[in-house]
Amino acid sequence: MFYLELFRELQKRGVQYVVVGGLAVVLHGYARATADVDLVLALDETNLARFLKTVQTLRLTPSLPMKIEALCDLAQIDEWVREKHMIAFALRSPSPTAPTIDIIVRPKISFADMYASRVEKTLENVTVQLASIDDLIVLKTGTGQLEDEYDVLILTELRKTYEEGDLIADSFDSDIQRIRDEIRASLNMTDLERLQWFEEICVFTKMFRQAPEVVRSEPVKSAPGKSGVDFT
Repeated sequence: MFYLELFRELQKRGVQYVVVGGLAVVLHGYARATADVDLVLALDETNLARFLKTVQTLRLTPSLPMKIEALCDLAQIDEWVREKHMIAFALRSPSPTAPTIDIIVRPKISFADMYASRVEKTLENVTVQLASIDDLIVLKTGTGQLEDEYDVLILTELRKTYEEGDLIADSFDSDIQRIRDEIRASLNMTDLERLQWFEEICVFTKMFRQAPEVVRSEPVKSAPGKSGVDFT
């Protein structure tokens, strides 16, 4: 599994990171589709050197025509953020169906703060470092992206679910109640099952985007409580 291989290598190299974005939402307990992996790294020299070794082992390359070592040039990164409004340094795998790995270069919350409040998940003896639900809500608030607005609703309801459990009351808002029902269904899956589902959806999404003229005759595999997959 690509994700476990990635996180195992990060752990082996001692890379300090946190997962943000859609994959973090999935591992916190809500099965939803996305095609990328968003990471925030400690951008000190030692950690970046460890990350470069991980990149070399996994044969990842920048999505744009530049050298991977450019990620270590913080002055260059600052220039790209300032002049080109860069948000992430994207890496791709040799496999055309593997997810893109986006290194978020200037997140709203400092890496030190996110790392201090991180949540750890253990999957097959691999410890995965996730941004906390509270930090994810901050990162996704006010971006102007509809997907992020929806994730804020999901994360807010996830937090309530963890705090109140079965005591949480049903909502008169049909959209909120649907999210709660989907959360309950998703939490019936193990973290590993949600990750496996996520990777299958990612592979299908990549194939769909590469060959949009091909219409599948079989239904898309959905997570429990879901009726389909959003490819946007």
